Amino acid sequence: MDDLLNIAPCGILLFDDGGNVLRANKTLKDLLGYNDQELEGKTVDNIFSVATRIFYNTHLFPVIKLHSRADEIFLTLVTKDKKDIPVLSNTVRRQNDGKFENLSVFVPLFERKKFEEEILQARRTAENALKENKQLQALTETLESRTRELEKKNQKIVAVNDDLTQFNKIISHDLQEPIRKIRLFTSMLTASGSDQMAERSRMALTKIESATERLSKLTLSLQQYVNVDADVKYTLVDLNDSLSAAASRVRASRKFDDFELVSGHLPSIEGFPAQLELLFYHLVDNAIQYRNPDRKLKIMIDHTVLEENVYRSIPDKYNFMEHVRIICSDNGVGFDNQFKEYVFDMIKKINIGTEGIGMGLALIKKIVSNHGGTVTVESRHGEGTQFTMVLPLRMGQS
Repeated sequence: MDDLLNIAPCGILLFDDGGNVLRANKTLKDLLGYNDQELEGKTVDNIFSVATRIFYNTHLFPVIKLHSRADEIFLTLVTKDKKDIPVLSNTVRRQNDGKFENLSVFVPLFERKKFEEEILQARRTAENALKENKQLQALTETLESRTRELEKKNQKIVAVNDDLTQFNKIISHDLQEPIRKIRLFTSMLTASGSDQMAERSRMALTKIESATERLSKLTLSLQQYVNVDADVKYTLVDLNDSLSAAASRVRASRKFDDFELVSGHLPSIEGFPAQLELLFYHLVDNAIQYRNPDRKLKIMIDHTVLEENVYRSIPDKYNFMEHVRIICSDNGVGFDNQFKEYVFDMIKKINIGTEGIGMGLALIKKIVSNHGGTVTVESRHGEGTQFTMVLPLRMGQS
């Protein structure tokens, strides 16, 4: 029997009520690092950790005495070289020759700490999953709310687009036809009665012709403003080609070539080719309209590639993508900087004596907006004006 006890896969310890070790099997001695007879004569305090000693004296031994057994108790044994070994113990109490003896069995729990860590980690994972689930629910509710808002806005956009379609039909045909007839009849009156017509009447006809010409330009500009949304497919656009084509168009339409255009090599971006050419057209045309007669006009265009957040209207939402910042500056007459927001409104002009009707800068703002960008202007009276446009390099990612 002793041979079986010595090879049992657990430590076996026999001790009296005074805590003196009476016997220990080989498995326990090997586990704690003791030689054959080293444990006999020692007390259990020698193999218990400090915490286990306190627990043994205050709780465990009184339970053993009261119930004659104690099952499934976690203890910590200490080896000869002072290393802790967690164990699960079962103890029974018996009387032998009028003396009480206590027999304990110790099963090492080397994986206990690992299991406890795994349990704690599993708990933390479950708590995080619950937290993330709550966050996901909150995000889902926010998304549903914004989806409803988006649906309402889309309905408004559809209605506005329908109105714009009707408006475009009116200004492209219904309004142009009366203007054409007024100009025709005014010309006929001027041609037929030029000799007999009173000076006052001739002045009136001249004003009618001038007003009709302005009305015609206005309707064409409004039609151009509405039609700028017609592009639905973007492509890769070389901004150098857009600028070159725009400058040539301005030279032809204004019949003015006495200016210097300085530009570095601009990048290619995703966008609407016709709109980007129109953007540069109005930038150059605006500089020519408001040039300083006392010096040669110089238009400078520079650019920088930078990271910008594509979300501007959604709070606390960020996605930084590559943008190009284009700065177009001139040495023209400039204007009071307090009007820097006003100038982008439709049919708004600071200098009413110029030829334009106040739609160029409004078109610039709309084209930049169509490309998911921003535009600002800074100016000083008598010194010049600077437009700053920030456009995404890739519209498909914005």
